Amino acid sequence: MKALAIVGLIVLMSVCAALAYAADIKMAFLTERDKFDDTDRFEYEWADKNFDTTLLRVKNGKFMDEGGKSRNLKDFAVIWWHKADEAKIPEAFLDNTVKNAILDYVKSGGAAFFSQVAFHYPFDLGLESQEPRITGPNVDGGPNGFMPAEGQINHPIFKGFKKADLEKGILHNTYGHDCMSDFYPNGGKDREVIGHAWQEPKPGWFGQVNPLSQYHHGDGLIFISGWRETVLRNQGKYYDRMTLLHENIINYLADESAFARVDAGMKIATTWGNVKREAHRTVLSD
Repeated sequence: MKALAIVGLIVLMSVCAALAYAADIKMAFLTERDKFDDTDRFEYEWADKNFDTTLLRVKNGKFMDEGGKSRNLKDFAVIWWHKADEAKIPEAFLDNTVKNAILDYVKSGGAAFFSQVAFHYPFDLGLESQEPRITGPNVDGGPNGFMPAEGQINHPIFKGFKKADLEKGILHNTYGHDCMSDFYPNGGKDREVIGHAWQEPKPGWFGQVNPLSQYHHGDGLIFISGWRETVLRNQGKYYDRMTLLHENIINYLADESAFARVDAGMKIATTWGNVKREAHRTVLSD
């Protein structure tokens, strides 16, 4: 009976939270820069508009908010680091204190999103053994997009896209890319591939890029997006597809995070991860 009650509570919370879920997701947007240029500001502005987003600057091994206060990453359901302004991982993110803090956050149940050049970061964190490439800009205006990897068509990041379209490939980028990273030409080794690169006409290397992939680490999750997949400055005809993909990614990560806050009319707020873990323990013990 206890297990059924907790499962019922989860269902009720899911319905209530879905009504205004995106705006309630507490997210930290990470950067080492004092100021964004056009390669990165579109992602931050979109995140700030659509989620409860706090900008954190990585300085001297700490995560500083705009008020100059050092913040704990575990205050956030999701952390997102997007970088496309230069073709290298900056020293601020290679600081061992920063790497250990991010690894501890994820291992403890947090959810991280690394996009474009930051796609490379799981290698720097020691979670990927095959180094991804990093390249400079290529603004060629070619039609590009994504399609699910084998067995992944029902993955939450593809929610809202028609199955028939996913099977053919979803066009969402006619800009190209700024600086970026991906797994070409070897495909990566330790990642779980969620989505492949798609291009018209589909090239022979399409299965080697693996631009939408993820890693499980401890109780948490890292999702990476590279190649031409996270380019929100591409605000043309297919912008709604680009933003739908990224809304799905953030929602998926928040669903998986142990630090997603749940306060569905209860006097005491808890976290979504704690509710799910308690239900799991109860079901196993009953």
